[in-house]
Amino acid sequence: MAFGKENASIYEDLPEIHDGKISIRVLALLPGTTDDPIRCQLQTVVLGDVASDPTYEALSYCWGDKTVTGEIHCNGRAISVTRNLETALRHLRLAEGTRMIWADAVCINQVNVKERNHQVSIMSLIYRHAERVVVWLGEASNTTEQALWLLNKLADASERFGDVLHTSNAKRSAWWWPELKEFLGIDVGSLAHYRPGPIMALNKFMELPWFGRLWIVQEATSARDIHILCGDFHIPWRRLYDGLKFAKECGIADDNPDRPAYFCWSPFDLRLEQRREVGLLYLLQGYRYAGCADPRDKVFAHFGLTRLIHLHSLRSLRDEFASIGIVPDYDIEVSELYKKLAYGLIATKGNLDILSTLGLYETNLSLPSWVPDWTPSLGVAPLLSYTRPGSEPELYHASGESKASARLTQNTLVLKGFIYDTIFHVSDEYRPVTVDDPKWASSNAEPMTKQTAWLYFRRYLDWFLNFVTLWAHWDYMAFTNARGTQLELADVYWQTLVCASKSDLNAYPAIFGQDMDVRKCRKLFNNWFRCRFFTRLAFNLGLSSSLVIFLICAVLDLFSMFLLTLGSPWQAIRFLSLVKVANRRLVRTKKGHLALVTSRAVKGDSIGIFQGGKTPLVMRPTSTGNWCMLGDGYVHGIMKGEIWDKFECEEIQFD
Repeated sequence: MAFGKENASIYEDLPEIHDGKISIRVLALLPGTTDDPIRCQLQTVVLGDVASDPTYEALSYCWGDKTVTGEIHCNGRAISVTRNLETALRHLRLAEGTRMIWADAVCINQVNVKERNHQVSIMSLIYRHAERVVVWLGEASNTTEQALWLLNKLADASERFGDVLHTSNAKRSAWWWPELKEFLGIDVGSLAHYRPGPIMALNKFMELPWFGRLWIVQEATSARDIHILCGDFHIPWRRLYDGLKFAKECGIADDNPDRPAYFCWSPFDLRLEQRREVGLLYLLQGYRYAGCADPRDKVFAHFGLTRLIHLHSLRSLRDEFASIGIVPDYDIEVSELYKKLAYGLIATKGNLDILSTLGLYETNLSLPSWVPDWTPSLGVAPLLSYTRPGSEPELYHASGESKASARLTQNTLVLKGFIYDTIFHVSDEYRPVTVDDPKWASSNAEPMTKQTAWLYFRRYLDWFLNFVTLWAHWDYMAFTNARGTQLELADVYWQTLVCASKSDLNAYPAIFGQDMDVRKCRKLFNNWFRCRFFTRLAFNLGLSSSLVIFLICAVLDLFSMFLLTLGSPWQAIRFLSLVKVANRRLVRTKKGHLALVTSRAVKGDSIGIFQGGKTPLVMRPTSTGNWCMLGDGYVHGIMKGEIWDKFECEEIQFD
């Protein structure tokens, strides 16, 4: 990015042009050899003018560290840009001839807030009018060639095995897919992620900063054509997409919670998926993992998509932004923007879907409890994560067909509903394994030594023991102090874990799998439940605090898993692919319901149901006499409106 007021002297105000025409600046990158200083000139061009439609390429890149800068000469003046941009321009420069480039860092006067607001609002049109979008991933490393070789091989595998992968009898893991292993010709075992080779190279490639940018969503969606560069290497965007998606689906890519492989190929989804309409909340939640320098861009980065009305899936997005009154405005405070967004979606949509995104992360902003903080770049999964207007069905309707009745008094949100139950018994939180220690992260690891192997093993052992202890506790809660036969309690338990009823599994194969039904899900659960007999027994006898005994029981469970599944442990583990337990607690309520709720919940918190709410909400009284909203929850037995009563509703205020 062009930094500071010292660079502002190269800019003249862009002329105001009407009749559907838009003026922008493009960078005339002058020819030169590798070591020559970068010289360029800014030129003003008009988009939408058929007679003089300019030809240029738009650069999609990661700004990089703003404290590490390089120098380019623009309009005869030396200006500072990030080193990554300087390197990109050096690679793109021609030896002979001028190359026309649009790069936001230089082509937008970043210190002119009015201009920045306007240019952000038309960003997608800038990329749409470009002859092509050039994606600069950064300089190549010593493993880039290996990673791109594997991606091309996986793209070929996707074409050859893709249909097999999605059939009911597909072997979804490359570990147990001999034909795929033979085709790839590489080691795809679990340790391949931690040894130098193509799989480690691929995981390292997926952590390139470009994949974590939010702006790439509209850049990839808007482009006529995309050219992807990493140093001197290049790969067609469709092969990159196919390779990354297949790597995720067959378990080759590292799919840790901090950077799932999904994050790397999903920005191209809107470009390809045009059968279904998407809404603003879907975009906000679906791409909330991605980062941006300005937290306001968590919202504004999607605004440009409103102009891509030729794409069926985005046709209603412009009206949605207009209805809540949001346009790019970098003078607005972050907290005010997020509050305006939350209330606007509740008021205009007549539902409380946005409240489902609360309670799954820590926030550092001072926000009302009912306002989601979009700042953390995390991959979290609210219950409504697959609720997408016009596509997947809405599984839950706890408040029947009611519409939200909301009003706002300063920072206090007033909803109509009633308090139904109280949390009585609370378990620990289910935490997925994390990779905050670099030695734990496969793509950051050096070739494995005895020391790194021990650190890896010890961290995994700690997580594993916590994991099996938690499941033993959950099993105890599900079958203790509850009414019903063992079969009835087991059915309630597994339905709570997958956050769906028996009827949902039969009715919605698009969500749970074409081969999934009640009988098969119950069988998968039984396999998972039976193979944990020894740790469950140790927990029930109060022996979980004895590390040695509990570890022995865990090892015995692993042996029993292989025996009970006849050497196919996937038949037991597959149940975990259906559950929605990450960052949640299993709880029992005073009225006897089993529930999965936000990790912020404690004993004594209340469960309420409100007009327009598809899910119950967990809430806590405050010292002001109002309530604090904690997040949503799956409460088995009330998700289909079984206890909804509009005559019980009263106004409840949330600070």
